[in-house]
Amino acid sequence: NQAQPTRPANSTQITWAKRLDFDGQTVTMEKDVKTSVQSYGATGQTTQTRISGALLQTTLNRHLNLQKPDNTRPLQLRRLTYGGGIKIVSQTQSATGQPLSVDQLQVHSMSLDQQTGELQATGPGWGSSVRVDQRKKENVQPIASPELIYVRVQFENGIAGNIHNRHIRFYRRVQTIYGPVPNWNHVLDPDIPNGLGEQGIELVSERLELADLQQGRQSVVLTAVGNTQIESQKYSALAHQLQFAQLNNLLTLQGDRLPAQLFMKPSKNGAPDAAAKKIMYWLDTNRLQVEGANFINFRRFPTTQAPTGR
Repeated sequence: NQAQPTRPANSTQITWAKRLDFDGQTVTMEKDVKTSVQSYGATGQTTQTRISGALLQTTLNRHLNLQKPDNTRPLQLRRLTYGGGIKIVSQTQSATGQPLSVDQLQVHSMSLDQQTGELQATGPGWGSSVRVDQRKKENVQPIASPELIYVRVQFENGIAGNIHNRHIRFYRRVQTIYGPVPNWNHVLDPDIPNGLGEQGIELVSERLELADLQQGRQSVVLTAVGNTQIESQKYSALAHQLQFAQLNNLLTLQGDRLPAQLFMKPSKNGAPDAAAKKIMYWLDTNRLQVEGANFINFRRFPTTQAPTGR
């Protein structure tokens, strides 16, 4: 058996323009601090991340005595805390050099635990991602361009999540734009005519959870909570909680004190075409399933299953 090639070690480089302070375990760098991280995945993919900000404070995993260094235990960066306006650009490529994703983030300040992957950031800010649609990756011809998915999230308060399990939460007045794009530089803009395209959506909520489960073959799942509104060319909806699963293009709406409402376009009188405690709508097939139904326009959904509960 041939030996498996050894995965290169992850590397981090940090530069700064003004001063550096060190107390034995905490390093503080000031002015035009730039961090470059090169990381390698188990499948051969590589990720290059560039972080810039005005201030960086990093904590080591143990105390370091410069006069009597301890070489028996490895020295690692434990926590990175950035301040003064943070910009992050991260690009991931496959083992063959094909681009897989381009991610960006701008926040006021940020803290990252290198070992656990725990991430916290304060806003206001925004983040965006363009990535290969994993649902269709296997069926694409070698010479064909990959199909891409675009996500942009703007928020007022902050972020909490974990970069290792690719799960992140955004807080307060969250606006989310999601949909396919034709190339890596294209963006979706709901403020211009047809700016979302035929399949794009605009989502507004008080909180948003974004889970990228591509390693489990589930792909992206969006969960929005609190005064949730969604708009697209084909439909709009109001709900307390909304979930969108990219794998099967399933939109799930849940009401709270008021029922969830789904409006199909064009709408003649502004009344919902479905109102229920829970609405499940498959975008690809126009299939509808409801629980606790208040109203259903069966002309819009000829394949609707019989409602359950009330």
